[in-house]
Amino acid sequence: MCQPKHKIERKNSYHTEKKLSDVIKTGVDRDADIGLLGIPYDNGVKFSKGRPGARNAPDTIREQLNQYGTTFNIDYNTDISNLKIHDFGNIVTQEDDPKETYRRITKVLSEMVKHKIVPIVLGGSHDITYPAVTGVLHHYTPL
Repeated sequence: MCQPKHKIERKNSYHTEKKLSDVIKTGVDRDADIGLLGIPYDNGVKFSKGRPGARNAPDTIREQLNQYGTTFNIDYNTDISNLKIHDFGNIVTQEDDPKETYRRITKVLSEMVKHKIVPIVLGGSHDITYPAVTGVLHHYTPL
């Protein structure tokens, strides 16, 4: 269902502060506090005659985590380096079967929230929002 193949590697070793890429582990971990989940999908963009490319967002965001993003937030005086952050990889999408892709999105996000993992979804066109929110809301009372 997911492909945890991405290893976020730190490229800028001259910085002394901890980067997000230093603390993000690769692979599924049900004890994680935060889980990154890539959804490389842009059928919604194609359908609405927009410019495709949203499917590249998960990997592009991961690459940028190597250069930017420290674990310390100066505005909130908070360091998140003590959190267990895992990159769960990308959901396997099916360009020719949107319903199956949406089902997978809902299922994986529902499992993450069931295990008390705060999901951070990377990428995808706007049509992934509904199945993503549906997966999260399975574990909450109606709003």
